[in-house]
Amino acid sequence: MITPKDNPLLLAQEAVLALEAKQAQQVELYDVRDLAMLTDCVVIATAQNTPHLKALFNAVRLRFKAEGLACYRKSGDQESGWIMADYLSLVIHLFLPFSREYYGLDILLRSAARPGPAR
Repeated sequence: MITPKDNPLLLAQEAVLALEAKQAQQVELYDVRDLAMLTDCVVIATAQNTPHLKALFNAVRLRFKAEGLACYRKSGDQESGWIMADYLSLVIHLFLPFSREYYGLDILLRSAARPGPAR
């Protein structure tokens, strides 16, 4: 079983794989353990449209649910253009293109380590 406490990077890589399987765009994984105290990894991805945004969230949610993991907190919805899913050691940000550009989280995280996904 994947556990965020034991291996947050593995959990983040699983999220990346789930998002890529649903054709998420610009999927980025950031290891923020040296930069943040509240989480270990951040995944950011872009959806093509509002239904796709919801589908991306559900893909990750269902993949983690199969592993016995529940989302600690979800903020936003597809209509807002931004969904944030908090899995404690992993935070996932799903954006529509305009929202991702507007909020600029990639710029804030540019100094974080960027490990590649497990293949």
